[in-house]
Amino acid sequence: MVKRLHIVCLLLAATLISACKEPVPEPTPQELEPVPADVPLRGFYKDIFMDGGIALTSRTTLPVVPYLGLTMEYYASCSDVEKNSGVDTLIQTEVMSHSAEDENGCLLYPDGAPRFRMIYMNGGKSGNHGLSMNTKGSKALKRIREFYANGGSYVGTCAGAYLSSAGSGTSANPNYTGIWPGYCYPTGMNDTYTSMTVEPGCPLLKYYDFGGDGRVDNVRHNGGCYLSPAPPQGTELLLRYYCPDTTKVHQQGSIWAFKKDSLTGRVVACGSHPEGVESGERRDLMAAMCRYAMDGNGISTAKGELENGVIREMTALYSAGDPAHARIGDLQYHHFACYLPEGVKTLTVELQGAEGSASCNLELYLLKGTFAYPDVATQSSREEGCAQRVSVTAPGSGLWMVAVRCPDTVTSTLETYDNGNGMTGKYYRYTGNTTVLNGVPYTLCATWN
Repeated sequence: MVKRLHIVCLLLAATLISACKEPVPEPTPQELEPVPADVPLRGFYKDIFMDGGIALTSRTTLPVVPYLGLTMEYYASCSDVEKNSGVDTLIQTEVMSHSAEDENGCLLYPDGAPRFRMIYMNGGKSGNHGLSMNTKGSKALKRIREFYANGGSYVGTCAGAYLSSAGSGTSANPNYTGIWPGYCYPTGMNDTYTSMTVEPGCPLLKYYDFGGDGRVDNVRHNGGCYLSPAPPQGTELLLRYYCPDTTKVHQQGSIWAFKKDSLTGRVVACGSHPEGVESGERRDLMAAMCRYAMDGNGISTAKGELENGVIREMTALYSAGDPAHARIGDLQYHHFACYLPEGVKTLTVELQGAEGSASCNLELYLLKGTFAYPDVATQSSREEGCAQRVSVTAPGSGLWMVAVRCPDTVTSTLETYDNGNGMTGKYYRYTGNTTVLNGVPYTLCATWN
């Protein structure tokens, strides 16, 4: 009898505990239909920015650009460290760091998103160039780190490979970008040529077969680096040096790649110099590096969720540090999520320019379920000016994506300057509607009934 009573008490206690448990909450609309996380980032000013700044090779052409049909701008300073001047520093700062009319620099949009798909970093003296981007008054090094973190990709050869890293040998270098968190090692080889073998399954093979023999010969090498024997997790070894007469370097990693996560871009680093070759396998090697880097750009993301009847202000400058409410840059997209309940009769989205947008144009796009772009949007408004309005009857419940695009851009002109030490440099000067550099301010409002 006592035993039976004990069992009854246990059952009663279990029932009471079960009754006191919190009910399982119903999933939210955001959980049922999240914003897609696999749509490639779109909306760039141009494809490549080439950095030939202070202490780097002052290259003004990149053969893979016409080969791949890409667009490019560059900064080419004096590569002779002894002949650099304050003019070079000023121009580099205004181009890559900030200026009065472009406080985010040419690499970034006002919300910190990448304005180019990729930056190419030339060879030269990595330490000197890193220092020039990290001195008082310049935020160029910070801009590159932000560029990568927000989806822009990076290709670096020789000094550019060093600059992508966290340091050389066993020494950290705060003047390197650290976007690849590993350390590279000096080869000790100067003014020579090396061969490279392609790793089995190397992703570069999806672009070119390099003659089908798994090898690329006679790649220029001058003081470059090789991959550390124990690279950070996520590092992809793409090619190895093939130089049997040099035991230190033979079979060490010569080209590698790294992508931190889906939001970042992809780094591709090479210890040698294929960038100046105009034909053949070495040109294809550089082209494959660029293509793999740009195929690794980050994903499209939403600025936030639009609430019924609530005006969202997108008026912040870059310096405000508020990317969720930042202005929009030239040829850029901003995306927003909108969750509709059951039974909505009409969805209306209205876009208006804010103070300072009078000389600019904006476009509006809508699509159910995923990111809206002009080629896939089901509703759009592209009237002259910033005032746009789109309505959808019986839109259906769930996720709608809203996109704002700025179709305006600047006029870029290649300028040559005298640095005062008998040397010249080149950069692109922006004219025309330069309002877009600091961004076009606007407001956005979605309503439904």
